Amino acid sequence: MKKSIVFFLFIACQFAFGQNFSVGPIVGLNYSNFRGDINNNSGKLGFAGGIFANYSITDEFGLTGQVLYSQQGTKLESMGIEDTWKFDYLQVPILGAYYFGKDKFKPKVLLGPQFGFLLSTKDKDGRELADSDILETTDISAVLGAGFNYNLAPKIWLNVDVRYNLGLMDIHKLPDVKLYNSNLALMVGVSIGFRDYDMKSGSFSKTKK
Repeated sequence: MKKSIVFFLFIACQFAFGQNFSVGPIVGLNYSNFRGDINNNSGKLGFAGGIFANYSITDEFGLTGQVLYSQQGTKLESMGIEDTWKFDYLQVPILGAYYFGKDKFKPKVLLGPQFGFLLSTKDKDGRELADSDILETTDISAVLGAGFNYNLAPKIWLNVDVRYNLGLMDIHKLPDVKLYNSNLALMVGVSIGFRDYDMKSGSFSKTKK
């Protein structure tokens, strides 16, 4: 069994280092809100951050997978009383990316699903929401975004995008109440790759043997 695990890890490392693969940290800012059966609410700002990996299938198309801690929720006002619902999620977007251009500046568009796992629900004073037990702990969103990658140095890329996350699941368990996540995010990351980018050809260079 141990030999099989070691062999698998060896093959995985060979695949990662031999392909157009990059990893790095990513941080950003959310502007989130809820859609559905809710009134007198407005958006709130929150932090997002985590790690991500890019895989370039071709010079024009790739995949990006991310694991993000995301602060979401909404601001509420009723009869002159203001409150904030703070929903913290672990978000896992898996996005297809299409790149334009073949120089160090590569505009891109992003599209794909995002899977969310609720970590906590609190009010503006940090207390757990009273009705947190009637909220779904998982969520699925559709993500649409645009941005660019910029080659800072050999194997190092700046990744910037603006994305809109449209919640597709009703996160409220009561049948007579519909509640959906909605989130606009600006994300910035730095990826470190395992292949150099050839500026003359506009493609990733061959791995040297």
